[in-house]
Amino acid sequence: MKDIHNLETTVLVDMLAKYTEEYTKMLSNKEYSEAFDACKLEIYLLQGEINSRIARSDNISGPGIDMKFNVDNEYSTAI
Repeated sequence: MKDIHNLETTVLVDMLAKYTEEYTKMLSNKEYSEAFDACKLEIYLLQGEINSRIARSDNISGPGIDMKFNVDNEYSTAI
């Protein structure tokens, strides 16, 4: 993956959507492979970077959204 720290947040969100779609397809087709694990890792890294940016902006503007996977591999958001 590219150095995500230098990408625009909108690009990160688009990438997150793409990887989430791929992950969901593999999950529903029960395709548990290296690609599945790699996709899940990309999602985790993208969420971390987005959450980091939200946390930095919270210091200026207030609370944001925390995105993460729970242990059941379900995607969730919390405000």
